[in-house]
Amino acid sequence: MYTDWRVLSGFACGVVASVTWALALERTPISYFYPFMALSFVLVPVAAVLLFGESLSTLQMVGIAFVVVGVSLTAFSG
Repeated sequence: MYTDWRVLSGFACGVVASVTWALALERTPISYFYPFMALSFVLVPVAAVLLFGESLSTLQMVGIAFVVVGVSLTAFSG
């Protein structure tokens, strides 16, 4: 299992994400950068639609829109 390329690529993505997070925290105030973590609530459902053909309900789309608006307001407030 640990020699499977998919498992190894998952580990590699985890390492890259950790390094990226650490570098972002060094260079950006956490009050500005941390709300961007909420974009995972947008990216995961969108990727599920694009990659796996899943569907989004209207309520999910409204929730995604709220997250995008909230992160945008945070980004432009600084």
